[in-house]
Amino acid sequence: MVSIIGTGGGSSGGGGDGSSPSPGAEWSVLSAGVVHTVALKTDGTLWAWGWNCYGQLGDGTTTDRHSPVQTGSDTDWADISAGAVHTVALKTDGTLWTWGYNNRGYPLHCPNFNIFQY
Repeated sequence: MVSIIGTGGGSSGGGGDGSSPSPGAEWSVLSAGVVHTVALKTDGTLWAWGWNCYGQLGDGTTTDRHSPVQTGSDTDWADISAGAVHTVALKTDGTLWTWGYNNRGYPLHCPNFNIFQY
C-alpha cells in the first residue's frame, strides 16, 4: 500500500502543497509524469489528476483535475506508468492501453485523446 503525501507543482492539482489527494484511500501503484499523476487503488481502479491538456488523464476530457478522478469504471488494472504527457496502463489480462500526447507517431492518436487497446 502506498500513502500519497503530495506530488507535482500544485498549480494544476498536482498536490505540491503537501496535501493528500484522498486521505485513507488504499493506493497500490503511483506514477508521476511531468504534469500529471496516475495511481491504482488496491481494488484495481485507475485514478488520475493534474494538467490534462492532451487527455493524459484518460477521463475523456482536457479538463485539469485538482483531485483524483477515476479513469473509466474498470477494476482490472494491473500496472500504470505516467509519461511526460501521456499514460500507459496494463490490465490483468495482459492488454496494454495508452492515451495522451503523441508527437512522434506512436499509437496514442492524440489530440483525439481516445484510449486504445493493444
